Amino acid sequence: QLMAAGSEEHGLHKGLGLLDGSVVRLRPSGNDYRVPNMGWCDVKAVKKGILFPSVGEAGAFYFAHSYHFESDHQEYTAATIEYSGRDITVAVEHENLCGVQFHPEKSQDIGLDLIESFFRNTEDAL
Repeated sequence: QLMAAGSEEHGLHKGLGLLDGSVVRLRPSGNDYRVPNMGWCDVKAVKKGILFPSVGEAGAFYFAHSYHFESDHQEYTAATIEYSGRDITVAVEHENLCGVQFHPEKSQDIGLDLIESFFRNTEDAL
């Protein structure tokens, strides 16, 4: 959230502005979706990079969130999930900035794989 230009969590607040966009509350379109969104969600990698070495289904990660990042810059989006009938950003990557909405540390082996990939690919990029 700090990387965004702003956030609406607990009022309107400025962020560091490292990424153009805002952190906004999840807005479910029906009773099938809840806020906070808690549990396992299938993540789709949409950008090959440091976080995800290939595009496509990345696996199920553990989420506990009520907000998500929105930006007009699609190139920031590294991964999405389907929430309330649309894809929302759950991972960003731009230049040397990376961030995820889910909890890799609670996502068992797939979370450890993501953390390992991050460190390996960051080292390779240096």
